[in-house]
Amino acid sequence: MFVFYDLEATGTSAAFDQIVQVAAIRTDADLNPIERFEARCRRLPWVVPSPAALRVTGITPAMLEDSRLPSWYDLAQETGACFRRWSPAIFLGWNSFVFDEPLLRQTFYQSLQQPFLTSAGGNGRGCVMRIAQAAALYASDRIKPPHDHRGRPTFRLDHVAPAFGCGAADSHDAMADAEAALCVARRVRNATPPVWARMIQCAHKHAVLAALAEAEPLVLTDFTYGRVVSRLVIACGRHPDDAMDVAVFDLAHDPTPYLERTAEEIVRLLARSPKVIRALRATAQPALMPAEWASREVAALNVPPGERHRRLDLIASRPDFRARVGEALRLRRLSMQPPSLIEHRWHERFPETGSDDAARIARFHAGDWPSRAGLAQTFADAKLADLARRLVFAENPDTLGSDDRTALLRWGVDRVLSEDADVPWRAMPMALREAENLLLDAEGAHRDFLADVRRHLEAIADHWSALAAGIC
Repeated sequence: MFVFYDLEATGTSAAFDQIVQVAAIRTDADLNPIERFEARCRRLPWVVPSPAALRVTGITPAMLEDSRLPSWYDLAQETGACFRRWSPAIFLGWNSFVFDEPLLRQTFYQSLQQPFLTSAGGNGRGCVMRIAQAAALYASDRIKPPHDHRGRPTFRLDHVAPAFGCGAADSHDAMADAEAALCVARRVRNATPPVWARMIQCAHKHAVLAALAEAEPLVLTDFTYGRVVSRLVIACGRHPDDAMDVAVFDLAHDPTPYLERTAEEIVRLLARSPKVIRALRATAQPALMPAEWASREVAALNVPPGERHRRLDLIASRPDFRARVGEALRLRRLSMQPPSLIEHRWHERFPETGSDDAARIARFHAGDWPSRAGLAQTFADAKLADLARRLVFAENPDTLGSDDRTALLRWGVDRVLSEDADVPWRAMPMALREAENLLLDAEGAHRDFLADVRRHLEAIADHWSALAAGIC
């Protein structure tokens, strides 16, 4: 089974913007639609929308504030329930690893749901754009991408969909985009079944790990910033505590100078360019193809076959080297600055079924707002308690104790009105400047739309300024 989905949001920040529309299509194994899901929601009180994003999507202030729409929490719960009901499946979007997947994970996490839903419990996750890029590379006689105004290949959905006979995609409506992605997927599947099958295999994390464990060379293709680079690689290490975090060695390079490197030295190698050792996530649909698919552009093919085999044998014969590469992956993660903001802690372990906090989450979702306000005080994990209090604050703040309500009012005032240009979220001063800059060149209906957005932002600012004035 497959699920093709798309999201529309208030901006481009997965951590600090929010979903306002979600659409999904469940299909059978032959890509025939079985069921559809679509939902919209209101704006969260502390989310300041991006004028540029609203201009692109056409989402009006009236739509953001429509009291007839569900709340963000209700949309998040409905989406999670639908996706769990449709599981196991492969969840696919367009360019989804860049935006939709991070936003979906934040949505589930901040609404007290399992953030890894699309890659857990037998599910897989993939990107139709990446599949189309792989097809254009490995089946270039059958799949040809359109070109932009500069004559370069483009994989924008609103360009690819009509070029692939999928109609003119409305690239800013979630259901239209999900339908276009499904159509493109069907076109690729029909044109090049081997590439489709291989990329779908790569959407399953355990299939990726199994392919790497065979100790045979594979072609790893990266599609980054419009560049396509393929390398002949071999697995050379795995994070000791996270099986999904793996490393591969580029066989264009002789491993001999690296076999005695310490884990600390390998950490530096992972950051160096060109990368001799590359880290990848098994859950992120790495494009790993059979070695015989390698094109002439793959640098390792310039190495004589006998030398390539020697390099393979060297890595295979050095379990100590592979262990140090795995340790380097662990050290690299430890060296990262621990996040201080709750939004950036989504990757931390979610309560396991049977734990006390998992039971509290279940009661929270099943309860009413007064009981949820009480449960928010009982979580053992402080970040879950904070997220729960935010949910109550957004939906029914009067059920919170006075201290919690005042603390969240101060937090909301800072989120909306902060004048610090370095905060990672979009505060009101930034949004108003964005609106003014867009208005400078806007004409006609676009100018009217942006003027309405500016008035909406000013109303949000006035509301929070009044709340700030009332805080003791």
